[in-house]
Amino acid sequence: MHHISSLNIGDRANPPGDGYGLSKWAAERLAERAIGRGYDVTVHRLGEVMPHSRLGFPNTTALSYRFIRACLTIGLYPEGLVSLDYSPADWVAEAIVDSVLEPRSSHMVDLHHPTGTTIDEIMACAGRTGAEVKPTGGPGFCRALRSRGEWDGDRSLHSLLCLIDAALQEQEDQDDVDLALSNLFIRPDDALRDGGPSIGRAAPDWPEIDADVLAPMVAQTAPASAQTRAYSA
Repeated sequence: MHHISSLNIGDRANPPGDGYGLSKWAAERLAERAIGRGYDVTVHRLGEVMPHSRLGFPNTTALSYRFIRACLTIGLYPEGLVSLDYSPADWVAEAIVDSVLEPRSSHMVDLHHPTGTTIDEIMACAGRTGAEVKPTGGPGFCRALRSRGEWDGDRSLHSLLCLIDAALQEQEDQDDVDLALSNLFIRPDDALRDGGPSIGRAAPDWPEIDADVLAPMVAQTAPASAQTRAYSA
């Protein structure tokens, strides 16, 4: 049995507070029981599964899609704050199939890109395709995001704002926007340290996330309108 889980679910003693994460956490506890009873179970903990490396079609409900689309929509991105794992779906699928065909000794496998990428690199790629996107600070980004969301009623922008507001409420300093933004995504260094027996580190030997990988995703994620508007922050 192969179970698909997530790197972003906390550890045994600290289950996540959201429903999705909690379901993954509970499933891993059941997998541990099965392993303890001698069943052959492998848990694959995935990072940020991103669009296909060549086709670029995004999951439009994913936080990563909403965030990148928001940056392209308002013409601003929070400079130097957001890094994330970037595991293209086709690379992830191939790695899981390889694991099924060539079983590992580990029951728990962390599967993510070795280095990931940053929102700065993604926006640099967007800039090379003609998008007008400027760097700003975290507070300025959120002000522009809120202003644009109120102006045109974009539901995707509103949902991103809700997620950022929720992140602010969960941290000790509820005014530290930079911290909330930096903690939104799974990063390659987020691999769990107390997740279960026989943890395997499986950052595959994937190539770097470069413009050839990012460009198809940017093209599919950009708003329908070719125009972006940079708000003063």
